[in-house]
Amino acid sequence: MSFFEGTSSLRWYALKVFYRRYAAICATLNRDGVEYFIPPLRPDCMLMFVRTTSDYIAFLQTVLLEKGRVVCEPGAQRPAYVSDAEIEMFRLVTSMGANEFEVVDNLSSDRLKDYCRVIEGKWKGAEGFLARIRHRKRLVVTLGNFITVAATDYIPIAHLERISLPLWKQGA
Repeated sequence: MSFFEGTSSLRWYALKVFYRRYAAICATLNRDGVEYFIPPLRPDCMLMFVRTTSDYIAFLQTVLLEKGRVVCEPGAQRPAYVSDAEIEMFRLVTSMGANEFEVVDNLSSDRLKDYCRVIEGKWKGAEGFLARIRHRKRLVVTLGNFITVAATDYIPIAHLERISLPLWKQGA
């Protein structure tokens, strides 16, 4: 039986990569034909995302050892996954901003306010939550319910449109 039977069971999973271990993990993923994405984040935030099956993630947990670990849901031993829509929004924001976004650690969900879409400016099309960070409202992109990954630089309120929380975000 193959790890990759049927594409309907493919999901994005987050991996925490240990220092200087990207090459070894990428070699394994390339050998096995697994799609992955390495976001352009700050050097101390060593994440990558892998699109695969739960069986392959279970296998990967046994071979990562000193190279990294699969990120699990808070308070559980289950690997946390991210929806296709969330990963696409994250890719959009990280590709648009180069160095104009930041990783936000320990941002509690009660600080995430309205869900918005950017309708003007260089961030046009991006969606996320409004949150006050260091005295400025920013657009925050979250992945699942386990990690807040990026916040854009300041976006004028006139460039934002409040929208309903999308269905793909309601399950997070």
